[in-house]
Amino acid sequence: MKTQNRRRFIKTAGAGTLFSLSASRFPYYFSKDTSEKLALLGGNPVRSVSFTSWPIWTDHDENTVLPVLRSGRWSRARVVTETEQKLAEKIGSKHCLLTTHGTTALVTSVYALGAEGGDEVITTPYTFVATIHAIFLN
Repeated sequence: MKTQNRRRFIKTAGAGTLFSLSASRFPYYFSKDTSEKLALLGGNPVRSVSFTSWPIWTDHDENTVLPVLRSGRWSRARVVTETEQKLAEKIGSKHCLLTTHGTTALVTSVYALGAEGGDEVITTPYTFVATIHAIFLN
């Protein structure tokens, strides 16, 4: 009977596969009291306090962003160049280039390193696909 309380079996609807979740291997799905039901099955939820809303900003952030939005020029505006210069100074670099997202940052970084077709670029297999795309795009 104790083993049954520690182990829950869930059958997936489509595949008909049987998975087992063990309290010792997956402690986040189980309370310390193994007789308590999973939240998924009508038990108490693990989290009772809601997450903080996001994003969080201050009046300073709003006063900095609104003039840029109202300028009608969102790409490579003067404020971007100023921010790049300040950031480069802060990190002790000659140059800094702000990008719109991580994939663009990776593509730019690989390009800046001068990687070309035929070069060996080593990366981890445990990564987001954008890492590989950045290499192939260059």
